[in-house]
Amino acid sequence: NYRIFCHAAGFDIKRLVLAKQTHTANVLKADESHAGCGVLRERFYNDIDALITNEKNLPLVIHTADCVPVVFADIKNKTIGNAHCGWRGTYGSLAKETLLEMQKHYGTNPEDVVVTIGPCICVDCYEVSKELYEDFKDRFGYDDYILNNNGKYYLNLPMINRQILIDMGVKEENIAVSDICTCCECEH
Repeated sequence: NYRIFCHAAGFDIKRLVLAKQTHTANVLKADESHAGCGVLRERFYNDIDALITNEKNLPLVIHTADCVPVVFADIKNKTIGNAHCGWRGTYGSLAKETLLEMQKHYGTNPEDVVVTIGPCICVDCYEVSKELYEDFKDRFGYDDYILNNNGKYYLNLPMINRQILIDMGVKEENIAVSDICTCCECEH
């Protein structure tokens, strides 16, 4: 499947770098030494849910099902990032950590970053326990995105990640959020 996708997208399969996702808030700065890792050769890194790079032609690959894919592009410094933000990654502020690593390694200014938050589970489908609801409420306090509806609790993970990025200085108009739900719109 990777070969088919790479052929269709014009990527060199030998250049792909795959995350080693374990629902952490860990970010890997990918370089030439990582080319092909996770596809054609073993990964020599573990517990990585986000990747960043400024290397040309080094596609960064994450996998998501209902988790939130967050894709970063620093248009000024020509750097990219890709983060897999499930509830654990969102709670650990992986989007923030990814942006901080881009700042540290590449001098990224949040105002120069364009972000796409891709298809993931929507708030109407993402019911959570009262304990997780309370943990998110205590940590973030985003009342519009952490909901209590008659004793049922819901998280709006894409909008929480969006707000984390806005709080970091990313311009609202530079963040696109998909409205496709991977749960209730599974035909996509």
